[in-house]
Amino acid sequence: MVSRCSALASQAIVGVYLSEEQVGTYALAIGIMGVTGLWRSGGATLVLPSIKPEEYDRWAGAMFWWATAFMGFSALLTIGAAGLIPSLPDTMADYRAGGLPIALLVMAARLLLTPIAVVGRMRVAVEHRFVPLARVDTINAIARLAITWWAAAAGGGVLALVIPYAAQSAIDAIAAGLLGGLRRADLRWPRMPVKDIARIMAWPIAAAMMMSMRADVSFLVIGLLIPAAALGAFYFAFQLANQPTMLLAGSLQNVLAPILARARGNADAERDGIERVFNASMLFVPVTTLATASLFPPAERLVWGGKWAEVSTGMYFLCIGATYATVTGLMVGPLLGLQRFKAVTGFEAFKILGTIGGALIGAAAIAAASFSERPAATITLMCAAVGITIAVTSVIQLAWIMNRYGVAKSSTWRAMAYGPALAMLTALAADSIGDSITDSFGLPGGRFGAAIELAVIGTVYVGLTMLAIRFTAESTLRETVKILPAPAARALTRVFGLG
Repeated sequence: MVSRCSALASQAIVGVYLSEEQVGTYALAIGIMGVTGLWRSGGATLVLPSIKPEEYDRWAGAMFWWATAFMGFSALLTIGAAGLIPSLPDTMADYRAGGLPIALLVMAARLLLTPIAVVGRMRVAVEHRFVPLARVDTINAIARLAITWWAAAAGGGVLALVIPYAAQSAIDAIAAGLLGGLRRADLRWPRMPVKDIARIMAWPIAAAMMMSMRADVSFLVIGLLIPAAALGAFYFAFQLANQPTMLLAGSLQNVLAPILARARGNADAERDGIERVFNASMLFVPVTTLATASLFPPAERLVWGGKWAEVSTGMYFLCIGATYATVTGLMVGPLLGLQRFKAVTGFEAFKILGTIGGALIGAAAIAAASFSERPAATITLMCAAVGITIAVTSVIQLAWIMNRYGVAKSSTWRAMAYGPALAMLTALAADSIGDSITDSFGLPGGRFGAAIELAVIGTVYVGLTMLAIRFTAESTLRETVKILPAPAARALTRVFGLG
């Protein structure tokens, strides 16, 4: 939670100090990394969370050198890409001037630190030592926020985004050693033959490639098709809409994978675990993602004074897509725990249709509608294309996986409809009440009026959501408590008065 709050605060700082072109340059760098780092860690980050504690010593060294080989090769490709930036066509001059080469070089340095951080951090996660990990994440979050603020205020431009990104791996690597997650044996060359490792890692590599293409390459595609400023605005909206996704999917995947690993081999326990995660996700995820779209207009006026107002309409489309994409992301955790790497690969491959496919559809629509001279319309259309396509592909994925584990279709479709509908109705009610109060009391414009409107909408939204969940979905609420780590379960129990 602290990490995501820090990310949100960092985005607020970036929105104040950086231009749309600078944010667009960073987005393009991420897109290039999606190609040069296509293999990521060779699938090591997918395999490690699924390893049982008693097996970790046997696999740690192999995974470290496997990840190092892939990350080292990716770093070389990234450095090579940085050297090619001056040869970009004149139509992409904004990227050349925005510090793209130095951004790529810093990202390449980060790749070299990642294997140390991953192996050490995963040992701590596999041993279910989540409290020390939470402390590290808190330190990382504070450092990220401080570095972002310093670099942005000092006029660092795109480096205000890149340096904190690289610093996270450095902090994780140091923490891994201090927590005992990294041991000398983990850095030794593995005894098992490389061909045996390669055979085992075939599907994890494929899944890692799909994840890289799905998560990052879409920004490269969009950057090649629309101006840097439009890409920057789209990336800003996309990141904000996906804050709940990064909060839930990123953190809970590594929690759910070890928990589901214990059920591996027991068909009934596997199905029960998958269904619990799905039902809980479809209830709680929509109320967080759609809240972002509901609260954005007054929040944008309060924090940025209208600088990013042109993405307000597009946010709704992106948040709808993020709702279902977050749930599919959470379902990857159980699949990893059950070592269904082939299924994960298929999952990630299909997601590409939602991101890259949506970007291509949006670009084609923009070209056909001649929106090149209307930035706000360009951004909204791109957000709509990507958001809707992501939602459709995610729904298909969720229906497939629940059918694969024998969950009734009626139960699956009811869960996929109920949570989003509840969140959407709550958001509309909160917005309506906020507008009524603003009109009735004649609130002043500017930041003061925006602050009051934001407080009203937020209070109403939270209140209505808690009442609706507590009294219309109590059974799902209680099932959710059972699958969460103890601290989160206790907090949820107190908040909703479950007793």
